[in-house]
Amino acid sequence: MDLDDYYVIDRNPGQVLSFYADIMFKHLQIYLPPNYLREKYVIETPADFISACFSSDESFKEIARAAEGVVRDLINIFRLAFFNSARRGRPKIDKPAIRNEAREWYEKDKSAYLDDKMEEVLARIIQEVIGTRQARAFLASRSVQKHPLLQRLFDARVLHLDQRGYADKDNPGVRYNIYCIDYGAYVDLIGTKSQPQLERLMVDTDERSSDGPIVPLDDKRSIRRIILPEAILD
Repeated sequence: MDLDDYYVIDRNPGQVLSFYADIMFKHLQIYLPPNYLREKYVIETPADFISACFSSDESFKEIARAAEGVVRDLINIFRLAFFNSARRGRPKIDKPAIRNEAREWYEKDKSAYLDDKMEEVLARIIQEVIGTRQARAFLASRSVQKHPLLQRLFDARVLHLDQRGYADKDNPGVRYNIYCIDYGAYVDLIGTKSQPQLERLMVDTDERSSDGPIVPLDDKRSIRRIILPEAILD
């Protein structure tokens, strides 16, 4: 399995959540004695595991969104969030743990390896897409997709490919790829004066819960006009 393939939750939520549950369940079993989960906690299936480890279905969805389709990030954010919740005396993993540790993972594993030029360009993309357009996804034309800096930001997992070959009816014959900004970069803005009011435009009201909205769902109708200009990369 290619751990950096794209298992994006918005494409097929049920299938992706089931896949992620299975991955985490099997990954944990590797490090535990045989039948430990069954004998100690009566956990026999991935569904049992999710129910035992996460405070709610929305918390599990949150970690799936935080992974941005990258299984390696899913496993590491889960590991960090588990110990975060334990330190705080929480019986299960909750959204604050996921958000805090997704930010921590972003800073340690991604942001720390960006050079000055990559940081500068990423900051401009965040300002344009999140700050100005109040979204977290954008369209990239064929020429922009080939730009070395966009490719480097993608390789660094701070930008993620959400969909290939998106056809915009307002521009017949032109196809774009849809990219989104990493969850860690978005979460880092929460609670600061630069926090974008994304939920005003992007949150699906059916996805709200008592402990706050999940990471915004991107509406392709909203991002059709967010075409990343090549000048931002230069």
